[in-house]
Amino acid sequence: MANETQKVGAIHFPFPFTPYSIQEDFMAELYRVLEAGKIGIFESPTGTGKSLSLICGALSWLRDFEQKKREEEARLLETGTGPLHDEKDESLCLSSSCEGAAGTPRPAGEPAWVTQFVQKKEERDLVDRLKAEQARRKQREERLQQLQHRVQLKYAAKRLRQEEEERENLLRLSREMLETGPEAERLEQLESGEEELVLAEYESDEEKKVASRVDEDEDDLEEEHITKIYYCSRTHSQLAQFVHEVKKSPFGKDVRLVSLGSRQNLCVNEDVKSLGSVQLINDRCVDMQRSRHEKKKGAEEEKPKRRRQEKQAACPFYNHEQMGLLRDEALAEVKDMEQLLALGKEARACPYYGSRLAIPAAQLVVLPYQMLLHAATRQAAGIRLQDQVVIIDEAHNLIDTITGMHSVEVSGSQLCQAHSQLLQYVERYGKRLKAKNLMYLKQILYLLEKFVAVLGGNIKQNPNTQSLSQTGTELKTINDFLFQSQIDNINLFKVQRYCEKSMISRKLFGFTERGISNQPLEFTFQKRELPQMMDEVGRILCNLCGVVPGGVVCFFPSYEYLRQVHAHWEKGGLLGRLAARKKIFQEPKSAHQVEQVLLAYSRCIQACGQERGQVTGALLLSVVGGKMSEGINFSDNLGRCVVMVGMPFPNIRSAELQEKMAYLDQTLPRAPGQAPPGKALVENLCMKAVNQSIGRAIRHQKDFASVVLLDQRYARPPVLAKLPAWIRARVEVKATFGPAIAAVQKFHREKSASS
Repeated sequence: MANETQKVGAIHFPFPFTPYSIQEDFMAELYRVLEAGKIGIFESPTGTGKSLSLICGALSWLRDFEQKKREEEARLLETGTGPLHDEKDESLCLSSSCEGAAGTPRPAGEPAWVTQFVQKKEERDLVDRLKAEQARRKQREERLQQLQHRVQLKYAAKRLRQEEEERENLLRLSREMLETGPEAERLEQLESGEEELVLAEYESDEEKKVASRVDEDEDDLEEEHITKIYYCSRTHSQLAQFVHEVKKSPFGKDVRLVSLGSRQNLCVNEDVKSLGSVQLINDRCVDMQRSRHEKKKGAEEEKPKRRRQEKQAACPFYNHEQMGLLRDEALAEVKDMEQLLALGKEARACPYYGSRLAIPAAQLVVLPYQMLLHAATRQAAGIRLQDQVVIIDEAHNLIDTITGMHSVEVSGSQLCQAHSQLLQYVERYGKRLKAKNLMYLKQILYLLEKFVAVLGGNIKQNPNTQSLSQTGTELKTINDFLFQSQIDNINLFKVQRYCEKSMISRKLFGFTERGISNQPLEFTFQKRELPQMMDEVGRILCNLCGVVPGGVVCFFPSYEYLRQVHAHWEKGGLLGRLAARKKIFQEPKSAHQVEQVLLAYSRCIQACGQERGQVTGALLLSVVGGKMSEGINFSDNLGRCVVMVGMPFPNIRSAELQEKMAYLDQTLPRAPGQAPPGKALVENLCMKAVNQSIGRAIRHQKDFASVVLLDQRYARPPVLAKLPAWIRARVEVKATFGPAIAAVQKFHREKSASS
């Protein structure tokens, strides 16, 4: 049916059809609540057009509110008559009995013409102030338009300067440490992109003397917010349905509506969106824009144009001019989230940030619960709720939503992993961090250790395998928890501020993408082809190649598995990270190519030892039982570390091996508590291959190397007993990778210093 205008009392409600009486009552009561500036709780049965009633009732009030405001401003500007009194009362005010103008008392006996003069002066002053305010608003808008381009250039310049200054500071620090003698030898070079993971110098709130001028500039450029309606619901599908209802309503062609959403829903950068998880997308987006809000740390200096062209971290869709066009398009016609995404792709503008630019001028803002209710998110989005209308749909979910937003469940395993990851971070970048950062990081490590202890755990044990000494559920007050944890002497508020300001969580997250997940290493036939297991091997090798000089030889169970792992690393970028540390060689399948590969491997290690550049040697990927697992010596720098991936058990499906196992099981007695003779044969064949492979290094009396066995099955006593005695006596079993890499690093530092 055609749109109809229904009059309820003195209020006109446009409606797409003749409304039911319950809808008329709903709209009228909603209107009265909004007009009075009160809080209303509305409940309507299913199927009664609640959304449409909300739209027509609320937008009718907004229409009338804006109309009254326009009429009042027009009357003041055109007639010069202020709202100090009604025209029907003017004759009374002109009489000698009038006591004053507009509620302003005058002395007894004051002439009427004096009263009238004072009143007119107040009216003229009010009109002048309104005209001046409009003039200032117009000037501000003109200034915003003029400065918009300059602001874009300024932000871009600041971003480049800050990035270059941070890089220069890190390079200067590296040079200083390299010039200080023996300590310089201990400072490993960073891989490409690793500079972003190092914490910048931290200043607490008490130490900051001057506020950042960047923030002041942004405050001056903020657009004035008009009175608007914020409509929020629980899910994006509910919001999409509401926008669809707005389109069908009589207000669909006139209302300025903008839909807000998360980065995951509104990102159009495929490289970022392909990361999948909300956490990864948010962190990558913030990281690409982080320098927009960073405080300038040093004097502004001109940088060579060549360097400015090197940094391309900014998102190509974050373009102020294009986002401004997207904002205007979004406000010109009601668009749902899908249409906003399509518009962003077409205009090559970010819908996430572009939609936020539309908030000040929008009449209706549609957004999810979390964005409205979470203070930090609301502030970051530029949402202002003072003197605005807020409509919360599906409000029966409100309490659960608020509780969930401000609650978190942390397990002991997560605390152990956080401690391990942070410890690895400190060990990796500790010499590049300022004293203030190190102090706070050690405090956080101490807190994590105490939290784990309260739960009955031990940070030195694998969190996935240790058994807790305490079980059950116990509620504690905050004070009791602090005293029991022995952390009552630490100012947790300062630690919290440090975590927020330093962005250590994002730095650590980026580090853990590289740094190790500490998942149990068990390269069985069923598990070894899992992506996370292949990633874990790559990360471990990256860390080992960062602390081991010269050559590293890594043995895999088979040629096929080596091929799969190599392809996976190449696809995920791990191969490039490895190549930044060690030049990569692979064992060839053809026998006549072995000598050629070994010669290139040896020459590379020798050249890297002389040049002392970022590439510190070579990594040779070999196969157990292959051409390089026996008969070839990797002495001295050719093999400073041997890595064994998994346990190279023979093919159990081999008919010949099965016959041997069956014969042993039938002829040899089985000792109590021991494995069957056939199974012992398989294990012996495996360990024989392991011993042959790891024996390729340490070929003379003064030679040294580290041996890393990557499989938790090596920690079993029957397996350890089958290692050579001279190796078995020096085996150290580590539950997590942090202590393991620290031990390897210490070993090679001591050996390098003594040689």
